[in-house]
Amino acid sequence: MSTHTERHIESISATESKTETMKLFDLPKTDEEAIKFLQEKGVLPSQRVCKNGHQMNLRIGQQVQWSCKKKECRTAVKMRVGNWLEGSRITFVTIVRFVYCWAFEMTSSFVSESWV
Repeated sequence: MSTHTERHIESISATESKTETMKLFDLPKTDEEAIKFLQEKGVLPSQRVCKNGHQMNLRIGQQVQWSCKKKECRTAVKMRVGNWLEGSRITFVTIVRFVYCWAFEMTSSFVSESWV
């Protein structure tokens, strides 16, 4: 086995002792998956009401935004407004990976070797 592979396996084994709920390669792979993950964890809102009191739908496309269901209202608010991601341009996938690596104190060399 190569030294790189051995280091990789040792790093993964070290993180497994902290949690069994999610492995590095089980992390969300798309922004839609990452958004759902962050919503399930309570980091991002899973519902939103417009300024007129109508329930909004989350639309994931070129932009991620909440849109009012009512045709007469048509209010839209970007997903990052009003939470800790406001002003950020980092993809949702990158945010989940960064927080995961930070939480398990992974080094930047491990991360760059694992995702290249």
